[in-house]
Amino acid sequence: MSIQQILYAIIVRIPAVLLALSVHEAAHGWMAYKLGDPTAKMMGRVTLNPIRHFDLFGTLSMLLVGFGWAKPVPFNPHNFKRFRSGSAMVALAGPVSNFFDGDCRIHSVSFHDDNIAAESRQLCKVIFRLRIKLYLIWRKCFLR
Repeated sequence: MSIQQILYAIIVRIPAVLLALSVHEAAHGWMAYKLGDPTAKMMGRVTLNPIRHFDLFGTLSMLLVGFGWAKPVPFNPHNFKRFRSGSAMVALAGPVSNFFDGDCRIHSVSFHDDNIAAESRQLCKVIFRLRIKLYLIWRKCFLR
């Protein structure tokens, strides 16, 4: 790959990475707020504004290597009715939001390209099955 191709690939990834990190971190904060902890809301972290979640090294790592992080969303588990299950639900909110985010992106791409449509339907079936399994595990663990 030439330098121009590498730079192009990085530049094209910037909006996707910023949105993915923002959705992920905002989901953590939103779940904590819904479970009774106002810490993230008071600090302005329940937002899709990427500046509020931006971590320089984590974002650069995500762009260059494909693995990275954002600033962690603070929460106080002592504000939850159920300490352990509340903490687990806050922790799971970010990855679950990535499934929904990815699903939306797959559908938006599949509407524009018929070749991708068949592949995206297969991927959506796999993601749907995985969501059902995760939901059943979540119900078993947290809704007793």
